[in-house]
Amino acid sequence: MKSSLMNLDNSSTQRRLLVSVATGVFATVLALTSAPAQAAVPTNTSFTLQYVAAGSPNGQFCLDVPAFNTANGTQLDLYSCNGGANQSFTSPGDDTLHVLGKCLEAQGGKTSQLTPVVLNDCVPASNPSLQTTQKWRMDSNGRFHLVNTSQCLDVYKTGLYQQSPITLISCTSTPVSYNTWRVA
Repeated sequence: MKSSLMNLDNSSTQRRLLVSVATGVFATVLALTSAPAQAAVPTNTSFTLQYVAAGSPNGQFCLDVPAFNTANGTQLDLYSCNGGANQSFTSPGDDTLHVLGKCLEAQGGKTSQLTPVVLNDCVPASNPSLQTTQKWRMDSNGRFHLVNTSQCLDVYKTGLYQQSPITLISCTSTPVSYNTWRVA
């Protein structure tokens, strides 16, 4: 009788262990698949950001610094892709996007909807608390998120046209088919 109670205890323990392991594996898989995957942005090499949102002719418009104007506060816009230096971005691997010696930034340190995306002096990585509105991450859907916010890089107006201004738009209130970019 004692032997069958031990077998019951071992069998019960084994079932609990199996359920515990299966639950842990499921939780790990769920965590890995529910977080937005980060897409690769080339580091230390030039690339353009082509706007490929719904209704956009793929590759026709690129993120652009108007008239090569490198003054702090210059708002970026869409412009016909032309391969110019004002459409040539780099990233040193610290989540900042550089163009013409400046960094993309949410204007004035703001992170709210419709904040203009502008050029500004790059804040050194040694001062991360001041660099927060210069950090961008591309997700697997091609959206550039301002790090630690729910805002994405997007076009201010829904109609696409030359020189459309670039602002922050909520990543969650717009369909994935909007505010998407292709690294080219």
